[in-house]
Amino acid sequence: MDVIMKLRRLHGRIHDVFLDYRKKASKFCRIYIRNQLEKKRLKRESFSLISNTCLAGVIYHDMGHRFQSPTINLYIRPCEFVRFCAEIKRYLDEELVEVKAETSVAPLPDYPVALLGDITLYCKHDVDFAAAKKAWDRRKKRIDWEHVMFMMTDRDFVPPVEKCVSPHFCGEEVIHAFSELPYPRKVCLVKDPIYCEKYSCCRQVTTGCDQECVGIITNIVSLSGKRMYQCVRNWDYIDFINAGEKEA
Repeated sequence: MDVIMKLRRLHGRIHDVFLDYRKKASKFCRIYIRNQLEKKRLKRESFSLISNTCLAGVIYHDMGHRFQSPTINLYIRPCEFVRFCAEIKRYLDEELVEVKAETSVAPLPDYPVALLGDITLYCKHDVDFAAAKKAWDRRKKRIDWEHVMFMMTDRDFVPPVEKCVSPHFCGEEVIHAFSELPYPRKVCLVKDPIYCEKYSCCRQVTTGCDQECVGIITNIVSLSGKRMYQCVRNWDYIDFINAGEKEA
């Protein structure tokens, strides 16, 4: 038994060392190879990515580009994001208001939550509401309305999510509403290819999906440093930014 326990501990250490090496190698490939190559392909100097997840912020960050969108470091539920996009200029005129624990009917996560009219913003990477509001107000002034692109995924949940509760599919009615938005530059990243057949704005994520929906779209999913949004069938985010997809 003592030998078996030693072998198990050795196996665990080897496994940990391998994972650490994999993370470091993946980070190196992403920063010094993949990002550099894709920066060279990026031709558009000014563009605004409006997304319901951290996708916009990660793309700007990896490309070394100034944030020209207020939807950075936050999450908006898909159903509310569609409503926000439909009347984006009206919502941007609204004042961001903090949701406080003592007035909230639901438990709050351990990061700032804000209301923009009837839209809830989960500011996942801000230290407090003041920082989130300052960033939102500053970045919304930078929007390039001539080159605005809208991006969402089919992943839906209401923070905070307990470990036993999985994020779920947002529902076809939400995807349909997103597809009906009067914008030529939009994409919805989905797990099920059936929606790509039904809606021209949908593209299928080919790896890292959860049971019902796409996974965390910014996760790194390969040793070469690929993020999940770089594993999408018939969609290249650099081409999307440079020229847009005419059929979407």
